[in-house]
Amino acid sequence: ASSFKAIDTDYGTDIHSAYYKGEKILDSDVNSFETFSHDDYSKDKNNIYFRGKKIISADVASFELISNSDYSKDKNNVYYLGEKVIGAAADTFTASKDAYRSDDSYGKDKNSSFYKGQKTNEVFKDLGDNYSQKNNAVYYNNIILEEADAATFEVLKDGYAKDKNSVYHEIMKIKNADPGTFKLITCFNTNCYSKDKNFVYYNGEKIENSDPGTFEILDTEYFAKDKNSVYLGHQIIDKDVDSKTFKVLGCNFTADCYSVDAKNVYYGTTKINGADPASFKILTKNNTREIYYYAKDKKNLYNFGEIEKIDADINTIEIIDRFYKKDKNYVYYENKRMEQSDSKTFVVLDRGFSKDKNSVYYYGKRLLINSKNAVFDKRDYVRDENYIYYGGQILENVDITSFVLLEEEYSRDKNNIYYAGRKLSNPNLATFEVIKKDKSGNNGEYAKDKNSVYYNEKRLSNSDPKTFKIISDNWEDYSLDKNNVYYGSEIIIGADPKSFKKLDNVWMDKSNTYERGRKVELKW
Repeated sequence: ASSFKAIDTDYGTDIHSAYYKGEKILDSDVNSFETFSHDDYSKDKNNIYFRGKKIISADVASFELISNSDYSKDKNNVYYLGEKVIGAAADTFTASKDAYRSDDSYGKDKNSSFYKGQKTNEVFKDLGDNYSQKNNAVYYNNIILEEADAATFEVLKDGYAKDKNSVYHEIMKIKNADPGTFKLITCFNTNCYSKDKNFVYYNGEKIENSDPGTFEILDTEYFAKDKNSVYLGHQIIDKDVDSKTFKVLGCNFTADCYSVDAKNVYYGTTKINGADPASFKILTKNNTREIYYYAKDKKNLYNFGEIEKIDADINTIEIIDRFYKKDKNYVYYENKRMEQSDSKTFVVLDRGFSKDKNSVYYYGKRLLINSKNAVFDKRDYVRDENYIYYGGQILENVDITSFVLLEEEYSRDKNNIYYAGRKLSNPNLATFEVIKKDKSGNNGEYAKDKNSVYYNEKRLSNSDPKTFKIISDNWEDYSLDKNNVYYGSEIIIGADPKSFKKLDNVWMDKSNTYERGRKVELKW
């Protein structure tokens, strides 16, 4: 049992044999055993296996899986779910890849067609773009198009097709579309404009009152216009839009767009009431992946098309990042004025800190730190000659002259030990040390003195510092001593420290297995 090694959820080996779902694979060679990308298949130097059973007469050297199907083959034979396909020619055999995504059971060679490993009289072929034909029926992703005419059916691209009677977008027939004059105009991602002699369509949906003769795509991939209106997809921009003077100012990555015409400003398809098109401009970089999209005119600041209330000078306002803005006088954090801030010297730093010539700030909160003398230590500490902060929290009664940083979030002065700015309760200062993880050497969240072990600022109950050790070497926080096994700061009730260990990525002791410090039942 101690030599067992799990390969994946189904396969494993020990020094004697390979196993599939706990069952021994007969005649398997452990030293050369390996699995395929398809979970059901495996091999060694002598044999090919399907779900742990030997595929009789399979040639190991030439065996291969046929992509996106339940078929496989070697130089001599074709197999379906591990069984030889009678009459199939391996050299010309192919499986249907895209035409039947929900059914991996079709294949063919130069002479015959096969379904689920059996020869069939059905004639099927992959038409491309997820369309297929079986006998005289047409399918899209294995869904039959009931009224399609197989003899005249033609696949266009991007999910569009047509026959002598109709036009299709995937499984949907485009109502009243004229197949004789239908054509795609343009596609971006999976979104397409198309037209026939009568109308324009967007993703197969008719754009009401559209004029195909004057229809044109604008210089952004989202908008189009004709003599009657402006369109965003199949939606008409506000009824008052002037198509002659309409222009797109910019779009972000979710296709939220600001646009203007001679009289109005628009966000998406909605007019922004009262916005001034002459002075309107975007403040956020176009195509940004931020969760804001700012613009302004001479009166207001806008975010995603809505007026954002802020008591600032709109003429000089600038966007710094998702939290901060500034004008000629002040800096603003989440639209609240930082009263003593200096916008000319303000800079954003790491980990929530910022500063100007006068002060240091933490997420917009002013700290009692002299900006000129501020020292930003590793992690979230900042200090000057009078104060020390961890983030936005002042360390009360700290002795500044003796204060030093330790590993991780630990620090100390001559009187106290701190973790993330919080005092530990009565540690022994003379013997206190941060513990390093045994295997990786990285510093952990554990520390100890002669009396106790600590996880962050918490003392581990009934801990023994002499025998304590960290046993996990990554993000997991398992540790133990002679008395207990711990996960973080919590004792794992009932866990046996003498036999507790990690075996093949599973934590276990002599009786149980564990996941994130909780007892679990191991399932094959």
